[in-house]
Amino acid sequence: KVAAVKKQLIDNSLELTGTFEARKELDIIAEGQGRITALYVEEGQSVTKGSTMAKIDASSIEAQLNMANASLQKSKNDLASYERLLAAGAISRQQYEDVELAVKNAEANHASISQQLNYTTVKSPMSGIIKEVIVEEGSFATPGATLATVVDINRLKMVVRVAEEEVVKIRKGKQVEIN
Repeated sequence: KVAAVKKQLIDNSLELTGTFEARKELDIIAEGQGRITALYVEEGQSVTKGSTMAKIDASSIEAQLNMANASLQKSKNDLASYERLLAAGAISRQQYEDVELAVKNAEANHASISQQLNYTTVKSPMSGIIKEVIVEEGSFATPGATLATVVDINRLKMVVRVAEEEVVKIRKGKQVEIN
């Protein structure tokens, strides 16, 4: 059978199903180790960058910091005594430098323990919505363990699966309608 050629519009439209996903998603990672004593967030909650999300037990680190403070104070007192002894010629320069090094070591130890204490407060790395909370109050956190996930829903991307034969219908800059 033969048909006459006639002009008509071809429907190049596609109807596809997709999902919206956040462009930015970050895991909240524990930097300290210990039992989670307080959890301040739940799934779906809005958080701002830097807000406290959880607290890890800091009692042992606080005790270490107290010991480091005492050690630092003793080292500084020793240094002051050794300065007077050096000025009087009662000790060698090497003995004085050894005590001076002990002060620097005590300061470094104090700074390290202070940083560990800071790690017991878990803060949000960005503003967004809590997508998932993986731990609960009372569970044990270890450095590098994911505690929760926060997503930024201010900018979303739509992910659509397109069949191979329909890819030719898609062009960059083409208008789309989302229902």
